[in-house]
Amino acid sequence: MIDYMTAPFADILREVADDGRADAEEIKAIQARLLDDGEITQDEAEFLFKLNDYVGESDANDTDYAEFFTEAIVSFLLNDPLSPGRLDDDEWFWLKAMIAEDMDLNDLEAQLLVEIADRATSLPPDFDDFAHNFEEFEYEDELAQNTFLYARIQAVIQNKLREE
Repeated sequence: MIDYMTAPFADILREVADDGRADAEEIKAIQARLLDDGEITQDEAEFLFKLNDYVGESDANDTDYAEFFTEAIVSFLLNDPLSPGRLDDDEWFWLKAMIAEDMDLNDLEAQLLVEIADRATSLPPDFDDFAHNFEEFEYEDELAQNTFLYARIQAVIQNKLREE
């Protein structure tokens, strides 16, 4: 087993992806590494997206995996000093690139978009369009799936507008 605190991210990725799942021990070690300095950096967030590409769809992942992934990415995007609470244009550009990189919007990435919509105080104008358009591309023949994410994001946004 490698030392998660000092090993390059590529080595950690290989170690975790080797069996196609993220177990409790691996998640705990990754959390310790990424949260050691109290913040999630862009390199660390990109590592999490790469890891998610390999193990994100596995039912064998530890139950804490999805929550850690979501919380870490939300923290990276919404807890930055330049635009706290807001998903600014640069962050949005980065997030779209991370999600679209493998041309697959998995369930965890869809949940991430919903969490960001729910927690952000401000979203880019094309946020909900991205979710809708990505689903149309990915699920061309699956009507039920085609509208699910878009409907969830629209509901979150509408609730925010009512609260204001």
